[in-house]
Amino acid sequence: IESRSQRLPLIVPILPPLFRLPFCVCVYRPFVTALVPHHHTPVTMTSIGSSTMHKVVSKNSKAPTPVRKKKPPMGSGGSMSRSGSGGALSSMGAAKRTPGSRTPRTPGGGRAIEKPRGAAAPIQPATISAPEAARLAMIPREDALDEIRAFVLVASGGRPGGGAGMRAPHTASTSKQRMGAAGDVAVCVATLGPRATLIPAGISQKMGEALRSTGRNAVPPPGREGALFILRALCEQCGAPAEPHVVPLLPSILLECGHGSGAVRDAAEDAARALVTLAHPRAIVPLILPALYRVLGRRETDWRTKHAALRLLVQLAAREPAIIGRALPKIVPSVSAQVWDTKQQVVRAAHDALLACCLCNNNTDVAPAVPAVVNAIMKPTETVAALEKLMGTTFVSAVDSSTLAVLCPILSRGLKEKMALNKRMASIVIENMSRLVNRPGDVAPFGPLLVPELRRVVENVQFEDMRDVAMGALKTLTQALGHASVEAAVAAAMTQEAEELAKEQAAIEAERAENDKIEEDRRVQEEEEKRQWKEAMDAQRELDRLAEIEQKEKVEAENLVKELAKTYVKGKTGKCQGCGLKKCKKGCLFY
Repeated sequence: IESRSQRLPLIVPILPPLFRLPFCVCVYRPFVTALVPHHHTPVTMTSIGSSTMHKVVSKNSKAPTPVRKKKPPMGSGGSMSRSGSGGALSSMGAAKRTPGSRTPRTPGGGRAIEKPRGAAAPIQPATISAPEAARLAMIPREDALDEIRAFVLVASGGRPGGGAGMRAPHTASTSKQRMGAAGDVAVCVATLGPRATLIPAGISQKMGEALRSTGRNAVPPPGREGALFILRALCEQCGAPAEPHVVPLLPSILLECGHGSGAVRDAAEDAARALVTLAHPRAIVPLILPALYRVLGRRETDWRTKHAALRLLVQLAAREPAIIGRALPKIVPSVSAQVWDTKQQVVRAAHDALLACCLCNNNTDVAPAVPAVVNAIMKPTETVAALEKLMGTTFVSAVDSSTLAVLCPILSRGLKEKMALNKRMASIVIENMSRLVNRPGDVAPFGPLLVPELRRVVENVQFEDMRDVAMGALKTLTQALGHASVEAAVAAAMTQEAEELAKEQAAIEAERAENDKIEEDRRVQEEEEKRQWKEAMDAQRELDRLAEIEQKEKVEAENLVKELAKTYVKGKTGKCQGCGLKKCKKGCLFY
């Protein structure tokens, strides 16, 4: 109906019921002025709160009716109120998350990636700028290095001109002061060059010692925080020239993410992010990823350190997806082991890292099913849903090792399902996937994961058609592996599995030997401390005994003096108390 006067009688009667709903208030409120003619009587409507009355007023009316607002009770989410003359509504409590709110989900059914802690602002110098730092190139080299060492001392929590630096930081030093001094160090290093300053001034050595020190010789938290500030400032101010000096310290930085001090943990996380941002792409596979694998593979690693390592994986996936996609065969097993961690923070970070890394896979056929696969890795009960998603996937692109790294854990779990129908779905996916494998080397690492399970399905399932499907998948997989027969593939898989078990056993033995060595060193250190303590106590007892003997001799000497004073006839002036002479005569009683 084009005429406003004709459509008005149809719309106005339904407005009051509509405006009782919150979403209707938000959606239909802007259209009221278009629906109601200027000469119409204002329509009264009730909003969400019963105490707040809203009226639709025409432009020709004199003044709008005031809105009566009632203060919401304590603990409520707030009421909807009109702000401004345009009739927009604002929720006073919309920013707070209610207990019933749910975590956002990805299109595949998994949980969305959590946002990390906000990135810290770049470190700025406190007392020196780049033009002022240029004068260091015009003074003698040792004088310039001394000035840089003074800045390092302040950044480590010490006092300029005195103090022991990191070993005994100044108690009045604050994080802001140490951060500013770290910025000064970075500006000076950027001006003179990292090669001419970091090693000659001993900065690299001090940073390494501060982060690696443990036990009784450990550097206090202010000194560790200052060292991390310097590393982060070098990454931000110096750029690529400082990379060879800071990237090797990534394992030590990751360990500091589990420090007992919150300030040190935050500084370590910021330094790790700055280091990963600075690192060259060619340093990711040989240097950065092995450090993350070592952190995630050690059972005694603090959960905060694991959380930081997983967050760095998310950062690397966003920065270099191609490199992370090629490294998926090693990333997926390492991250999947963190799914069963007792800390929910680590579990959520593992989900985010798995999703971010698996999405780096360049196979467009598998991309829609990646969220469901990751969700199945996190929750074994979702394995069937992931298999159904993969059953609807048409494999057209070539299947490489990264694609197999994403799919094989779920396919292996699907072959272990109790229901034969689920085993059939997994067998069909394996057969379709194996036909597009171009290189046997891509599927070889996953042979021990799939071949034995397919063999068990062929031997144990009672339905003939399902056994035929599993046999067809096993033959196709055997061809993809480059073997002439199924028996050869099974034998090779068993041999490879035995080799992997031997490697794992060797790694366990090496870890056990390392732990035994650590325990032995700790025992020797404790015995040495006990011996030193015993020597100190014996020395203290001997000193106490000598002091007691000395005190006893002193008391005896004082008593002897008192006894002699009793038998002494001379007075204080030296004259005899009987005759009054210094030398008594024969007639004196004391002669």
